[in-house]
Amino acid sequence: MVRRSLARRIVIAFVLLTLVVSSLFSVAVKEAINYSEDFLTESSLQLRLDTIIAERKAGKPVDLDQDMALFVTGAQEKDALPGWLAGVTPGFQERRQNGHEHHVLVRDVDGARYVLTQSQEEFERFEEAISYFLVLAVLLSVLLAWGLGSLVARRAIAPVTRLAGQVQHREQLLLAVARHAGDAQ
Repeated sequence: MVRRSLARRIVIAFVLLTLVVSSLFSVAVKEAINYSEDFLTESSLQLRLDTIIAERKAGKPVDLDQDMALFVTGAQEKDALPGWLAGVTPGFQERRQNGHEHHVLVRDVDGARYVLTQSQEEFERFEEAISYFLVLAVLLSVLLAWGLGSLVARRAIAPVTRLAGQVQHREQLLLAVARHAGDAQ
């Protein structure tokens, strides 16, 4: 009974510790990805919008990536913002359209408002794959902890069980030692 209870406690400790540590690690990875996504996307959109504004001022045609859209309002521009972009303010932000996330960069220049959007559909698929991988990693870590905990419990419990048996039968051991000591003389 003592052996099984102690072994079970060792396994539970291994599994819980692994679950907590691997879950915290997974949350940290997700947060790092989200921070990196926002930081890198904002920097990229800032540079891209600088180029677009310069090209428009020079009268050159603007070439946008497939996942981008540009809206210009105010001044002599007649474009109107679509409803999902209503209320955007200057700066970087995220908006949802038809269930998909878009990064939006808004800048006011010379009386015109430039709104550059970039769909994050591809990156969302990447994030989803990472999320599945992290869940799988946590589950595999817990399984490994269960196996390792069982192995450690068996190896740690064997000497303790032997010692407990010896303590319970100490009279027999004392007699055996005394006989052995008597035989040695």
